[in-house]
Amino acid sequence: MERLRKAFIISIMFVTVLSMSVVVAPQAGATASAGDLIKMDGLSSVYYLGADSKRYVFPNEQTYFSWYSDFSGVVTIPQSELESYPLGANVTVRPGTKLVKITTDPKVYAVESNGTLVHVPDETTAIALYGANWAQRVIDVPDGFFTNYTVSSATVSATAYPEGSLVKYGDSATVYYIAADGTARAISDEAAFLGNRFKWSDVITATIAMPAVGTALAAAEAVLTDTASGAGGTPVDPLVGTGLTVALASDTPASATTLTETTNADGAQALIPVTKVNFTAASDGSVKVTNLKFKRGGIPSADADFAEFYLYDGTTLLAKYSSISTGVLSFNNTAGLFTVAAGTTKGITLKVNLGIACTASRTYKFDVLASSDVTTDGAAVSGSFPITGNTMSTAEVADLGKFTVATSANSSAPDPGTVGHTLWKFTAAAADQNINVEMLKFTVIGTVDATDLANFKLEVAGVQIGSTVAAMASDKTITFNFDTPYAITKGNTKTVSLKGDVIGGTSRTYQIYLNNKEDMMVKDAEYGVYVTPNQEDAWTDINAATATTINAGSLTVSKNVNSPSGNMALGATNVEIGQFDFKSTGEDIKIDNVYIYVDMSSSDDGLYQVKLYVDGSQVGTAANLGEAAATAVSTGNSFIVPAGTTKTLVVKADMKDDDGGALTANETLAFQLGNVKSTDYTKQTSGGTSTTGTASANTLTIKTGTLTAAENLSFGDRSSTAPTGVVNATGVKIASFTLTAGAGEAVTVTQITLEDYSATTLMSANFQNLKIKNGSTQLGNTIGNLNTTAGDYDFSPSPAVNIAAGQQYVVDVYADIKSGATKTAMNHYGIQFDTVTATGDTTSTDASYTSVFELQTIYVASVGNLYISDDADTPIAQQLVMGATDQEVARFKLEANASEDLNITQLVISDNTSSAATGTLMNIKIYDGTTLIGGPVQLDTSSATTTYAHAVFSGINLTIPANGSKVITVKADVATAASGATSASTHTFAMLIDNGITSTETVTVKGSQSGTVLTAALDTIDFYSTTDAVADADQSGSAMTVYRTKISVTWASDTPQGSSVGGDDYTVAKINITNSLNAGNYTATIAALNFAISHTGISLTANRELKIYKDSITTGNLLETTSWLGSATENFGNTAITDAGMIDAQISAGATKLFIITMDTQDAGSTDSLSINVASDDVTWEDSTTSDITSVNTLPLQPKSLTY
Repeated sequence: MERLRKAFIISIMFVTVLSMSVVVAPQAGATASAGDLIKMDGLSSVYYLGADSKRYVFPNEQTYFSWYSDFSGVVTIPQSELESYPLGANVTVRPGTKLVKITTDPKVYAVESNGTLVHVPDETTAIALYGANWAQRVIDVPDGFFTNYTVSSATVSATAYPEGSLVKYGDSATVYYIAADGTARAISDEAAFLGNRFKWSDVITATIAMPAVGTALAAAEAVLTDTASGAGGTPVDPLVGTGLTVALASDTPASATTLTETTNADGAQALIPVTKVNFTAASDGSVKVTNLKFKRGGIPSADADFAEFYLYDGTTLLAKYSSISTGVLSFNNTAGLFTVAAGTTKGITLKVNLGIACTASRTYKFDVLASSDVTTDGAAVSGSFPITGNTMSTAEVADLGKFTVATSANSSAPDPGTVGHTLWKFTAAAADQNINVEMLKFTVIGTVDATDLANFKLEVAGVQIGSTVAAMASDKTITFNFDTPYAITKGNTKTVSLKGDVIGGTSRTYQIYLNNKEDMMVKDAEYGVYVTPNQEDAWTDINAATATTINAGSLTVSKNVNSPSGNMALGATNVEIGQFDFKSTGEDIKIDNVYIYVDMSSSDDGLYQVKLYVDGSQVGTAANLGEAAATAVSTGNSFIVPAGTTKTLVVKADMKDDDGGALTANETLAFQLGNVKSTDYTKQTSGGTSTTGTASANTLTIKTGTLTAAENLSFGDRSSTAPTGVVNATGVKIASFTLTAGAGEAVTVTQITLEDYSATTLMSANFQNLKIKNGSTQLGNTIGNLNTTAGDYDFSPSPAVNIAAGQQYVVDVYADIKSGATKTAMNHYGIQFDTVTATGDTTSTDASYTSVFELQTIYVASVGNLYISDDADTPIAQQLVMGATDQEVARFKLEANASEDLNITQLVISDNTSSAATGTLMNIKIYDGTTLIGGPVQLDTSSATTTYAHAVFSGINLTIPANGSKVITVKADVATAASGATSASTHTFAMLIDNGITSTETVTVKGSQSGTVLTAALDTIDFYSTTDAVADADQSGSAMTVYRTKISVTWASDTPQGSSVGGDDYTVAKINITNSLNAGNYTATIAALNFAISHTGISLTANRELKIYKDSITTGNLLETTSWLGSATENFGNTAITDAGMIDAQISAGATKLFIITMDTQDAGSTDSLSINVASDDVTWEDSTTSDITSVNTLPLQPKSLTY
């Protein structure tokens, strides 16, 4: 044993030597100070020197690294000096950094201050606090050193971190130190973090709620950095700096003119930055400044010129002045005005408020005269003194902005739990200038805790201004910083409401204050300077008139949204019949009694074994509840609702009467908490008892749980027009039925049985491979060979099928159709429903259905059917231009009936045209939507009749789905005149019953399952649509006419319309005629142009003329004149201009020509009207080879009307 002990100690020493012997540079002759890490040359052991001049031993490297990151701070001292320091105690692990255990005990502990160990009770707690990798934080403490620690009787809570923990909550970047009282102390900045020798690797990101916020941790604190954990006497401040350098900041405020008011009572400029001083700490430690003095200068200048003085670090207020006397301004705080981290610089700005009596032409500046004006916590102060700020001057204005606040309305007493309660109202007024509000800070006075009120917002006229402040600070202040200043127009007064949520605080008080001038940062929008609120030198608090008391706690009871509804299974036990929410506000509420009550619709039976549950555990005892009689259930001390939370009470009962007998099917039960009151309760903080009103659950209906089956009517009987399938088809749906669970309970189905209809109509005659499915899920096995004598077909689903109460479940029957199946209606022959075996889920009783019924009529077709028709969207008759490509000339619709998919391998499309024009259209193509499926092919003139030429598309692959359709689009290119196109030729594409080609059907098509070829002769191809079943007829598109070019006619954008005046040669219309771009650059010639003219009220008193001009109204551009005689028998009407009468107008390829129409409308009087239009055949034109063309795709136009 002695040898084992020695080996153990040597192994520990070896670890210490190994980890510490190679990293420290010796500093011979050094003298140690309290708080140093020390060692002697030639010895690896490192000690901490306590304030009691004793050295403290690190038992292992894990303990050392819980306090320090490396060995750079270790001081090597002479052996004689080391020996002069007696041994103190062993250093314990730093609180919050590690979890510890010993090798001989599985318990895991958190370390708190003074080496106190707190047991982590289980892995659930460890995961909640430290995450799934919590074990990585555990280190072993050697048994021999475990006595250095004290084991606490307490245990670690899963909702609170142990003392010393460094924690971040939510998405915030702020790191908090968990203090001994459980509060979270925000670490102000990185300097404070590093000053306390914290390590980023020890920071935990929490998933639990954040505790109450304590005082901020703004600088190094000796008690936190004392490695001896208090055993070495009063701890020393860590790494206190030896020097502080003071200098004028390069960005110190420049000289400026500051403002006072001509009228003293109207205020003065505030928060004027006058001097900025930089403080730089030596690299050996942080420095705390406790006193700072400035000397006022300037002529003329006086102390009375100023109202207040402030120190700011950036935008953070550090201090108000302590005193000013004979020009000497002092700031003093023994705890520290501010701290400068080691090796860093902090810029501190002096700001002043001018007094309201300050006049114009004053000058002032503020200086730090000597190092003695800066007092530190021991660091030497150096710098180039005096440090002199720039000189400011004053000027008077008569319209400096004024901002005035006053109390408006007190708060009403809120209930705990109230959201958006008005805590205080005050008024804010702007005068002389517009005012921009940048910051408002409120102080809460009273007995409320900082956590009793939350989610603060400011509202004006019901509209929120600025952002919501989630929580008040630990000093019970609420600060609103406006990212965009809130503007108040001069002359306006705003009533501002401070609102917040009342989280708790039963019987506590609050009163809201605007405590200081500097709690409001308000700026004159015109002059751009801060002004003094309320125009006062000595601030008078603005506050609510009286303190408000938060009401005592209360309880509300209501039905939970998840309370059951619908049906309950007859005879079911321990089923849930109601859920109720118990919500406590303000304080913990103990429920003493719950009153239960039921009203049955058709009996006076009551309910059996009614039980109450909270958080999964029963409260009180079960009650056999009589009908329409409230029964009190005592819950003892087991039902407490904590303040601000909601507990759900679940009520369960047996669906039996109060004697345990049967209830009546289809009767209803209405359960509620009480008929007069639902509870008796006791307030745990304020004392006293009270009651709550009744609350009703949903009315429930008692139902049986028997399953029913029926034919599925959504799958109808089959017929010749909608057959079951075709011969040789596989996996055909032949029947369908539904299973419906009873309304009382869910059921589990274990077997479904079908049977042959009769001995003479066996399924095996026509079908094989029988199976059943729900959707795509097969139920049970496939039965391949069917009965040769009438019998049953059993299907056992695995897993069993569960059908929810009242829900329907569809079962489809599938089979393969044999090649020899009879093509006839079977009149229910074949298959019928027999039985379904099922059990009720709640009651475990038999829920089977055994009534036999017939299923759907079956019809087997020998082959599918194809229908061919011209599509409704086939192109209308129109002109095609020579040289154009991809011209759509027809669309045909191909439809399949419900029997099977149809596979098309060849199509013949025929062109009804003259034999001389068969070369006009070429490169014929067919498309399925936008997909090319055939071509290009040429029209086959060798097999053409005197009427049709044919395009044969072979080798195509087009499937028409059963009961579906495809639209085939036909496109063609138009040949040029040079390549043989015939002008004025017409082309009508068709699908013909008999195309005249020997041994070639118009469509070559085969059934995908039957394998049978369809033909017109066998009446399996019909040349009509499924919705227009008439006699077969050739299916044709519209006639397309080919010209060398084509024209389009449109109204010119400036053609007259609407209100007009009569006159001679008055323009009544303008039209544009465009000749298309074409392959031969052919000119279009306009030979005649007519108009459809109508009028109301115009009577001609003399001969009147209509004239047509091209391009412009000039004599040389006049094309035609036509007249109406001024007599009682003639008036304006349609024109009859002929080719011979009108001068031709030529239009080049791709060009547009304007035609202007004028009329003598002198006879048009008030309320008369004239309408002009170009009808379908009003334009006669030529395409360079064909004359007297009267068709234009864009005609007719919409009439244009003129009113007089």
